[in-house]
Amino acid sequence: ILNRSVADVCSTCHVHATCHQIEGKSVCICNYGFVGNGRTHCQDKDECQIGASKICGNHTLCHNTHGSFYCVCLDGYRASNNNKTFIPNDGTNCTDIDECEESGLCGRNARCVNTEGSYKCYCNDGYKLENGEHSFHPDGNIVSCKEIGCGSPPEMKHGYIVGNYSLLPGSAVHYECKEGFYSNEGKFSYCTANGTWEPATLSCKDVDCGVPPSVLNAYPASGNGYTYGSYVTYSCDHGYFIASGNQTAVCNAKGQWDGTDLVCK
Repeated sequence: ILNRSVADVCSTCHVHATCHQIEGKSVCICNYGFVGNGRTHCQDKDECQIGASKICGNHTLCHNTHGSFYCVCLDGYRASNNNKTFIPNDGTNCTDIDECEESGLCGRNARCVNTEGSYKCYCNDGYKLENGEHSFHPDGNIVSCKEIGCGSPPEMKHGYIVGNYSLLPGSAVHYECKEGFYSNEGKFSYCTANGTWEPATLSCKDVDCGVPPSVLNAYPASGNGYTYGSYVTYSCDHGYFIASGNQTAVCNAKGQWDGTDLVCK
């Protein structure tokens, strides 16, 4: 009779329950992953209701299944057992993926810097992003780091570039004034790290020869100024004639009057 009663109890266990002997009595207990009275109902237990971080650990997502559950790591993290899914009963946890170990993530002329759960790309020294940003995360759009260059150096009024120059940051352009102009100020422009030319302080001014010199027994009859290329024409005083020399003097590039050797007798 006792065996029959045990069999009778065990035969009433739910399909998701198991019959156990406790203190000489037969008891139906729902299997792991199910909750209920073991006889009339054993329903799925949603372990994920506890919260992913509590049941699966940090940086995880919990997925409930019929009678069980499994865990997956968030994007940017990898399971320590190297499987895509796991059940946290063996010490498996999600660790940050160092994307810098992955090659080609950021493209050419760029480097990868790992961050918590993700990464950022930065252009290498001597390169920059065309949109002016300092970093980027490749999301399918083509992002490229262009070599930093300053382009053509600025033109200098009344000046010209001496020798060769580079367009890379740190390079310098040397200017000199054209003939007939002078400058006592800086004559260099530098390519800066942001790809622009630092304005040179060079300012080329007209050479000024000043007032024409006086010539004995003569006077300046006509002229057109005192700067480079200007001229003055002398005439002998009344009662004198041109014995030798040039009648016209010209302002030269050194700021001196040429041809003031007129002799009037």
